[in-house]
Amino acid sequence: MKRIPKMAMLVLMTAMLCLCAAASQAQDLTEEPGVIQPEPIGLSMDALAGKTVMVRVGAYHQEDHTLELTVLERLRFAAEAVEGLRPGDALELNGELLVVREIEPTMHGLLLGDDGGLYEGSVWLEKSENGDYEAGRYSHPIWRTAGSAPFAVAKDAQFLDGIDPEYGDMLESPTTHSMEEFLRIKEEEEARGYPGFGCDNVWATFNAEGEIASLERFYVPWQ
Repeated sequence: MKRIPKMAMLVLMTAMLCLCAAASQAQDLTEEPGVIQPEPIGLSMDALAGKTVMVRVGAYHQEDHTLELTVLERLRFAAEAVEGLRPGDALELNGELLVVREIEPTMHGLLLGDDGGLYEGSVWLEKSENGDYEAGRYSHPIWRTAGSAPFAVAKDAQFLDGIDPEYGDMLESPTTHSMEEFLRIKEEEEARGYPGFGCDNVWATFNAEGEIASLERFYVPWQ
């Protein structure tokens, strides 16, 4: 068996290394940016008894004493997808596609910059107790619709208002009202074109029978 000369061996090894490097580079180039989709909606409209959820308040039906609610839940992303996020990837945010250009680690997650860089309105992702990541923007959560339906209102239901209904200012302590007073406040605000119950700032608490036990509104700057 003939021995391969040292010079030929060096040439062969160099060629093999170049081929490996080229293959690796080609593989990197084929890894195109991906679109990260939110986790599926986890809130069931049939299992709200005993829970408190974010809602938008719609029409009241006097004939059966029900109130239309749009139930919301946080926009969430899987930990594996978020922790593998790279510049050039995109996030789907309630129909909006955010192309990520900058990623800045924070104490609880990530701050994402688009073509405008990192600024006050940048999207942030914060790790939740469940291990996934919840999205927010402008220091407030991003919500999505879980469903809409009419819900029976409990006879002793209350409305807690953290906003001055006349001027829209934040109150130090919420005022307590009956549901009859709530409906009057809601009607007066709607007559003025004031969107006070559709601003993602109302918590609804359901009793054990799945009826609306209370509504609590809090101040948000965009109301």
